[in-house]
Amino acid sequence: MKKLIHLFLLIHLLITFSSNESEASHVMGADIYYICTGPNTYTFTMNLYRDCGGVNLPSTVSLSFTSPSNCGANFSASLSLVNSGGTEVSQVCPNDLPNTNCNTGGNLPGTEVFTYTGTVTFPASCTDWTYSYNLCCRNAQITNLASPSNQTFYIDGMVNTTICNSSPQYISLPTPYICVGQSFCYSLGTSDPENDSLVFSLVQPLDGPAPPTPIPYVAGHTVNEPLTSSVPWSFNSTTGEFCFTPDVIQYGVVKIRVDEYRNGVLIGISYRELQIIVQSCTNQQPQFLSPPISNVTGGVLADTTIIEVCPGDNVNFTITASDPDGNDITMNSNAAVAFPTANFTISCVCNPVTGTFSWTPDTSDIGTHFLAINIQDDGCPLLGTQYLNVTIIVLEGTNAGPDQYYYCMGGNPVQLGVTGGSIFNWSPSTSLSCTTCPNPTASPSTTTTYIVTSDLSSTCKNSDTVTVFVVPDIVVIAGPDETICLNGSAQLSAAASPPGQGPFTYSWTPATGLSDPNIANPIAVPSSTTTYTVTVTSAAGCSMSDDVTVTISGIAPIVTATSNRSIVCPGDTTQLDAYVGGGNFTVLITEMDPGSPDMIEIQNVSNGTVDVTGWKVVTSNSYTTWAANIIEQTLTGSMNPGDIMFWTDAGVNSWGNNLFFNGNSRMWTLLLDASGNVADFFCAGWTAAQVSTGVITCSAGSFNVATMWNGAGAPMSPPLSNGTSQSRIGNSDNDDANDFAVIPTSINATNSGLGLPFPGGGSGSYAYSWVPTAGLSNPNIVNPVATVNGTTTYTVSVVDLNNPSCSGSAFVTVTVDTSESVIATPDTTICLGSTVNLQLNANVNGTPPPSALTCGGLNTTCVNTNHTETVGNGPFPTGTATPYEGFWHDGRVQYIYNAADLIANGMVSGTISSMAFNVAAKGSWQPYNNFIIKMKCTILPCFVGATFETGLTTVYGPTSYSTSLGWNTHNLTTTFDWDGISNILVEVCFDNQSYTQDDDVYYTSASCKSVLYDYQDNSNGCSLTTPAGSGFLPNIRFTICDAGPGGFIYSWSPNTGLSDPTIQNPVATVSNTSEYVVTVTGGNCTLTDTASITFINCSCTPANPS
Repeated sequence: MKKLIHLFLLIHLLITFSSNESEASHVMGADIYYICTGPNTYTFTMNLYRDCGGVNLPSTVSLSFTSPSNCGANFSASLSLVNSGGTEVSQVCPNDLPNTNCNTGGNLPGTEVFTYTGTVTFPASCTDWTYSYNLCCRNAQITNLASPSNQTFYIDGMVNTTICNSSPQYISLPTPYICVGQSFCYSLGTSDPENDSLVFSLVQPLDGPAPPTPIPYVAGHTVNEPLTSSVPWSFNSTTGEFCFTPDVIQYGVVKIRVDEYRNGVLIGISYRELQIIVQSCTNQQPQFLSPPISNVTGGVLADTTIIEVCPGDNVNFTITASDPDGNDITMNSNAAVAFPTANFTISCVCNPVTGTFSWTPDTSDIGTHFLAINIQDDGCPLLGTQYLNVTIIVLEGTNAGPDQYYYCMGGNPVQLGVTGGSIFNWSPSTSLSCTTCPNPTASPSTTTTYIVTSDLSSTCKNSDTVTVFVVPDIVVIAGPDETICLNGSAQLSAAASPPGQGPFTYSWTPATGLSDPNIANPIAVPSSTTTYTVTVTSAAGCSMSDDVTVTISGIAPIVTATSNRSIVCPGDTTQLDAYVGGGNFTVLITEMDPGSPDMIEIQNVSNGTVDVTGWKVVTSNSYTTWAANIIEQTLTGSMNPGDIMFWTDAGVNSWGNNLFFNGNSRMWTLLLDASGNVADFFCAGWTAAQVSTGVITCSAGSFNVATMWNGAGAPMSPPLSNGTSQSRIGNSDNDDANDFAVIPTSINATNSGLGLPFPGGGSGSYAYSWVPTAGLSNPNIVNPVATVNGTTTYTVSVVDLNNPSCSGSAFVTVTVDTSESVIATPDTTICLGSTVNLQLNANVNGTPPPSALTCGGLNTTCVNTNHTETVGNGPFPTGTATPYEGFWHDGRVQYIYNAADLIANGMVSGTISSMAFNVAAKGSWQPYNNFIIKMKCTILPCFVGATFETGLTTVYGPTSYSTSLGWNTHNLTTTFDWDGISNILVEVCFDNQSYTQDDDVYYTSASCKSVLYDYQDNSNGCSLTTPAGSGFLPNIRFTICDAGPGGFIYSWSPNTGLSDPTIQNPVATVSNTSEYVVTVTGGNCTLTDTASITFINCSCTPANPS
């Protein structure tokens, strides 16, 4: 039966859709998805849905791309329209399509989709990228968002290019028209090409451009219930399906976030934005039967809409829907996209209608899949619609991998393996290494088929077979061992016989240093002594292996000795290790650039980590003599291979701020290690005569320039200018001008003329000798375990056995913590026959551990000395989320500082009395009025939504504060106690009557959204409520005094006869010989001692009184 729409509904629609602004795009919904087509290359597709009352959309759109870690420059990419003029997808009967406002003279509400696509190639330097698109404007009919026609449509997402991943896709129209008072459920129609795990959530729509701001909801609407409903909303975070019953006419925007996980790791974020139009109508929407799924075979109906099936099983079920008004129903699904090997047949366009699903998944389908079904009646002109999501979970069955393996008697056993289950049984047991493990090896004498059975339930395949074919042996010879110098080459040559078993395939491992790992005779250029294994496979499948060793000889090893614990308790163990470095050079001067900005750069050019704590960079701010105006910088920290440390006068500084040089016609830099030895030296513009007589004197001593440099200084021709520097070139260090050239350079970038790493030292077979040997598990291995009873310096000598004349040595000191000890008393003797009460006591020598304070602004008085710790060392400034945002009248920001970072930078539980932010560039020229700082402890590692946290305590202000360059310290009016465990949340807000410019601060990039910020004009800064998120966490300094002393923890054993075994001095009731052991914890070490109570016979006289 067809029904005419009521006259009042038609009038309502005419009025509504004739009032649209002609200038607005009237975007109703959108989604962006991408498909990986190769390394760093993706095809992006965007679907924009608009109501036909808006202006036409453009033929091209631009996506913006940003790296949250700031490792690459922002860029944009153009997407082209592939369906010129758009495609109409109006929710009306086919005969009524000419009557929509997508067509001239039409008056029914119409919808069009515009599809754009384009290829994006990401820079290889970054793997984290966000993409975004914004377009003005939203349509004015929206009822759940504030001022919608003034809001820009904005959608974004995240792609991780570490892996070649494609994002989820959606087929359900995001513009459903539904009826007041009728229950409605919606499914996105989601499918994921790689079957990754998806998590769905409702989020707040955003106003662009980037950085976006959340759009406030109209009263009565929230992110969890964006449209009003007569019953509570239900939202399924596993499927993205939601249901509600609208109670009034409304036009609501709903935005859904989809997080994509693989093996528990977040690999992508995408969004879908919908616009739901609720109207008054007499057409009752079609409904699925309750329950909707019936006739399930080949699977298990685990819940109303959840089916479990095993690989290889054919699952079948039916879904039935009917229309209460008797209208015919059209049923559609995403089966063709989400289940390409399935069949989904629909009985008819009729009432009721039945869909039948049939699918046989295989092991590649293991995981969760979504079957989205949409039904529409033909209640013209506007169709009633309903959605259903069926979750199909493919369980993991028992799989023994490839069906066939090949084994030859002279080769290695065949490695079998099985997944799907936890308990296994293999049969027959013939020639198997084990019969109940998941990965036995097989070496049968004849071709054998093995059956493995698992403990999976009978609903899944719980057995599989694999056949091991026995094939003829072959003989493989990898060739003779070779000895070469570092950077030399060796021609490898493998031979296989008999020839009649060919053709043969070759595979060499490791492939590092080989010209081609898949030929018989590759050229090997290893950087260290390497044993190459060649595996040759015959035409019949026999695989045999042989080894050849290419030995590097001739360069002395550079040795670094380490201990995984530098401080231990008495009797503890630590792992010693000797690292043999990759060359004669470790950290070198790689750039010196007097220009604008001035620049000095050093780089770790070895293959190992170098601890540069105590190293010094020495230079001068005058270049006319060697000895005038000497200045030096002491370094801290470790440098991994390739790491750069640098100084520049451009305000970006990774090692200090007391170096300066003025770009004169001469220059020099001296790099000293922690022992005062010369690590590297550079000079330019000096004559050979000046070099021969030069002496540099600094805190580490005096150094003759001629012993560090050969000949004249590096030439200053062409003259150095901004953008050029004297930079190291080539791959050797001759200590002369041949090491350097004038080349273009940039701040904190590897110089284009520098070849890294430099040639390495000897790395063949080594003999190790550690002394002293006492307490070592083995003094002649590279990494002995040391049991340390007293502070000990361990020295290791390393000899290259292929060139015994080359040796190196290093030492490491392990300190025993003797700051704490315990003595248990009494040790006493008592006569037999009596029962006594004795006071035991654990006398501890040491400082009790600090106590943990309760979080809060409690104005606790400090009992220890204040110390200031800096959290965050990012060298770059930002105006985003700065606490001093003068460009707006009013501002509010919140920051989360993680407890692990606070502890790593020297903080423990204590009382915070001040905090400071580091201003890199000052733009404001008026104070920040009503300036307030608030704090609280939180368990949140980062912000999960776009709502400011509440419950903070005011610790500073309100006051009027003017900033200055450098650290701006705020002495708290109410001190704040930190428990040493929680994360710290800081809020800064202010209220001004006019704007100036912002003050940029130095920041460190956080791994998550650790910042919320909101800036507005003519408002109340401390009451702002619509923040945006960021990962630009300002560097901060806290002044803190540690909490007062706490107490040790005592445990006596045995506890027999003790008044309380958990106190320092329990009373022991004893009548015979006893020993009580006390264990004391809570300090740096676990302490133990024993109190001995001995009973003797006092009534007899010994035969020998002596």
